[in-house]
Amino acid sequence: MKKHIPNLFTLGNLLCGCLAVITLLVDHNFEFAAYLVLAGAFLDFFDGFAARLLHVSGELGKQLDSLADMVTFGVVPGIFAYYLVMREVVTSTEEYSPYLCIIPLVITLMSAMRLAKFNISTDQTDSFIGVPTPANTLFWIGLPFFLDYYEFNNIYLILALSIITSILLVVNYKMLALKFKTFGLKGNHGRWLLVVASLAAFITLTIITGNPLISLPIIIILYLIISVINNSLSKT
Repeated sequence: MKKHIPNLFTLGNLLCGCLAVITLLVDHNFEFAAYLVLAGAFLDFFDGFAARLLHVSGELGKQLDSLADMVTFGVVPGIFAYYLVMREVVTSTEEYSPYLCIIPLVITLMSAMRLAKFNISTDQTDSFIGVPTPANTLFWIGLPFFLDYYEFNNIYLILALSIITSILLVVNYKMLALKFKTFGLKGNHGRWLLVVASLAAFITLTIITGNPLISLPIIIILYLIISVINNSLSKT
């Protein structure tokens, strides 16, 4: 029984992803779907934590985790982007082709590629190669609220971000991983900088806007910038 406890967390992640998909398709409720994804991300973290704590691991858990992630962090961000484009197609005074809505689904396709590459990779223990799917998903679940608050909805911006984030998922570039072997500064400067900067952005934007979800795109942009800085410093 003990060996299946981490799998229960993974299945909880999958359930949150499925409910988020249903919420988006039926109610187009971005906010509830976003919080379901955050719950899935929380469970996704704790399945690995539980596996290490209980000293259980296996191929079943690894494959199940990947399948769950494909729904919560692969299908869901694609649908978020799809509906952002669809919203502009339907409400804009300009005439846009409805086929533009297909373009954001490249996020889901590249998420599948990213997860498959991760499964066969042997060099992503201390860092990631390409943006991890949960980080990309956090960007997309916060984007609708960021764009609405600053009244900057633009169909071409959303399409461009769909393509850019899809490329970042599979690009052969080292990204920072929040995997602390020790909690000291040595070897963790980039990680601690990311933690402090993310907390500052989260608190500041939540106070200013009243919506904690608005901070998510900014936090992921900080993640990208700090990863680039960390790589540059590690080469010097």
